[in-house]
Amino acid sequence: MTSPFKGKAKEEDHWQPGWWQLHPLVESCFHRPVVWTKASAILFAHPTRPAVVGHLFPSSHQFQLDSPAPIANTPASYEPPTIISIAPNDFSLFAYFPGVDVPGLMCIWTRGAQVDTWNVTEWMQVSRGGGVIASAWLGQSREWTTDTSRGTIRLPPLGPPTTGATLILTIVTQDMQVHIIHRRSNALKFTMITCSLMHPDEAHELKPRTIPQSTGGPEGLRECVSAAIGIAYNETSIMVATRSRVTSTPTTQPTFSSIDMSLGLPLPMPTEESDFQPLDWAKWVEDASIEVCEVRVGYDGQGMLLSTHPLPPIECHHQQFSKMVFVPADPPASSEDKQVPGPVAKIYLAASFVDFEEYQSVPKSELVVYALTRNESVGHPDWLISQASSRSFASEVLTFLCPYNIYSRTNTLVAGFVRDTMMPTLAGKRKPELSTGDIRILQLPSSNVLEGWSSVPILSTNAQRVSVPFNVALSPNGVLLCTVSPSSLLPAHVAVHPLPRLILSDPSGALLASGDVPTLVSAIRSRQTVADIIHRLSLPSTPLAEVEDVLFRAISGLEGRDDGLRSLRLHDFLGVLVEVYRTRAQRVHNDVEKEELTVRWKTAQDLCSLMACHGAFDDCENGDFGVFYGQFMSGVGFDRTPTDAVWPLSRLSAWTMDFLENLMKECVLEGDSGPQESDAQPGTIADILPIFIYLLHPEALTRLRTSIADVKRFYETLGRLNASGETAQLAKNILIDYVDSSGVNLKELDNILVQISEELKGSNDDMRRSLASCHPMPSLSASLRKVVTKISESKAIDKPRLFIKPSDLVTGIASMQLLDGSRMTESRDIISKGQFLNQSQKRVCLRCGGKTQQSDGRVKPLSLRWMGWESQWQSRCICGGLWATGPAILPV
Repeated sequence: MTSPFKGKAKEEDHWQPGWWQLHPLVESCFHRPVVWTKASAILFAHPTRPAVVGHLFPSSHQFQLDSPAPIANTPASYEPPTIISIAPNDFSLFAYFPGVDVPGLMCIWTRGAQVDTWNVTEWMQVSRGGGVIASAWLGQSREWTTDTSRGTIRLPPLGPPTTGATLILTIVTQDMQVHIIHRRSNALKFTMITCSLMHPDEAHELKPRTIPQSTGGPEGLRECVSAAIGIAYNETSIMVATRSRVTSTPTTQPTFSSIDMSLGLPLPMPTEESDFQPLDWAKWVEDASIEVCEVRVGYDGQGMLLSTHPLPPIECHHQQFSKMVFVPADPPASSEDKQVPGPVAKIYLAASFVDFEEYQSVPKSELVVYALTRNESVGHPDWLISQASSRSFASEVLTFLCPYNIYSRTNTLVAGFVRDTMMPTLAGKRKPELSTGDIRILQLPSSNVLEGWSSVPILSTNAQRVSVPFNVALSPNGVLLCTVSPSSLLPAHVAVHPLPRLILSDPSGALLASGDVPTLVSAIRSRQTVADIIHRLSLPSTPLAEVEDVLFRAISGLEGRDDGLRSLRLHDFLGVLVEVYRTRAQRVHNDVEKEELTVRWKTAQDLCSLMACHGAFDDCENGDFGVFYGQFMSGVGFDRTPTDAVWPLSRLSAWTMDFLENLMKECVLEGDSGPQESDAQPGTIADILPIFIYLLHPEALTRLRTSIADVKRFYETLGRLNASGETAQLAKNILIDYVDSSGVNLKELDNILVQISEELKGSNDDMRRSLASCHPMPSLSASLRKVVTKISESKAIDKPRLFIKPSDLVTGIASMQLLDGSRMTESRDIISKGQFLNQSQKRVCLRCGGKTQQSDGRVKPLSLRWMGWESQWQSRCICGGLWATGPAILPV
């Protein structure tokens, strides 16, 4: 046996962190903020400029948000943002830019129809000493998660109700004050109310405060250096934790208005430098305590109310403070779930500390967890704060903390650790990767690793440029984690890491399903992006069989719960199929596999189009085709331009007929090929075309029949009416000729499909797997043979007309296009199915790559009913994907 040490020595990279690389843990000024929106856009601070940069995950597309006027005019007067916060509705964004010898600036953006388009809604100047330290939005939607029986449940409301306002933003500033910035439903601008965090205080929106609140004490003015905002389930109060220090003693009481809401008006600033006298440098240290304050937000029917009630401080006899974060406690599903008598924690406060030990070695870290409970024994409920656990880490350093409640109803926390020892490069890979630490899921209040969850390594591809993660953001479904390098490092390094996964098993230990299944079901129910889940499913390293199994279990979970939204859930699931198989097709290098995956996602996309087209006919019909089209043909009615209503419907009809022709052609070819030997051996057929899913799955067949009925009714209605104008006659003749020359008898075909649908009799596992795979299962080959034989031998198909078109027999006009180019499969609007009118910028779907000019201002307005249907797709494509600007985007 050959010794592994003979021959050329194997080179190994090593990495060992120095204390200087970990010192940003106690220097909040070096933290670079990052958020991951529900639209799967990663937003972070530009490393050198006062700007917010966005990255559309998992694509390679980057963009930059527009700057407010003061920053656009004098960018050198502002620093990169230190706070970035996304609203629960995912359409509002807040950021704070510190000023350079000028007041700081807060800005709020509103997202447009495209996920990479953000417009400045409002900006506000902030006086010196009143910079923003922390922010949090109220009004979180009820979250979907997984219960102990592996089903999806909806959690209780998180935080106080937002009655009286559509958006409420809570911010904590350096001057130890809390502010509520909110906007009414019918208001165009934001308003703000303020209270002190240092003593009991209250404020009303309609009662402006005239007496400034001092932030000082006997020892001088206090400055907040770190803060965390906590929101609990079924709780009307907000908890604010702060760390502060004494900065100076005021000789006079300054005129005070910490935030100027005048939108660009000059802010009066103190002009005398002697107003503030610095203290001894020895006093410029943080207090050895964490101040906690209860903040109440309400609405009395006229205006917003804000009040504060400081709680006893938490004495922290530890080393240097690093981070703190609130974690909402797991709400009991019912009173019977309450396992222990007495008060139950409503929220936890996790704080980390580091000890640099004379700066001679890598620091040691400690995690302390505090439990905040309601004291129900007194007349007026108050809060009790107690230390729940404390854990030290000797050989590793805790670098980040983040609340985590995605997979199960447990009090969990995502924690990142960096090792203080040298780790060799992992061998056997094309790109060697260095393991610098671990990501773990901790359970509170014990701070132990959650049972059944293993840690995930933090990897780096270059030992010379290791970026220690400090600020992080979870993906919308808690599958991935994004980290950014501290602002002291240039250029900015953004990395995405997988999180530990949950594997579900039965009591015997047999594997049941991946944790991706309940997460995927919850995401579909919440109608939010699944890009982070699909990122792993689309990797070439993930077996296709595993992907199909996850999708099968997901559709089974959706069908197993009847919530009255079956059609909507199906449409959303089809969009997921489009994204999964399209993303995998873009990642694979094998041409055969790429072609197979491409056919699969296009099959799912066509089914989305059929469902969307039915919605257009249903909306435009308004209960009576005859009345509506009679108005069209007579040239009078509710529409100013009646012809515009029928032309779009004609394009949809033409697209549907093209689809039917393709399906019928495949049926004829399959029927003429005769029975094959493999038909007698279920499980061995590999060449069943994905398009036959429309004839083998009950839901797909139902959508196909509905589309046929729409076109058939439209065709018959136009045939019975007398067109009074030249334009109306042209529209009628083109559509009728198009249907007649298709080679498909709609009435006969519908009769055959009725018989087929009666034979299917509901969906079984093979049918569900077929839909999840966008490919019929081999076990359905015998059923397919009966179906295609019945169709190909029926009177529903005129084979000569189906396969031979008049344009194929005419020379010299091969480039001529009829019915607005409806036969073209390229350069077609994904919504209207028509050709693009001009070369203006198009919106691109991030899921299916479809394009549209729906919002193009040069397109003349259509009928009211058509516009009503088309407005459904302003924010989403027919496949459920979000819109972006620019060319087609490929995943990285």
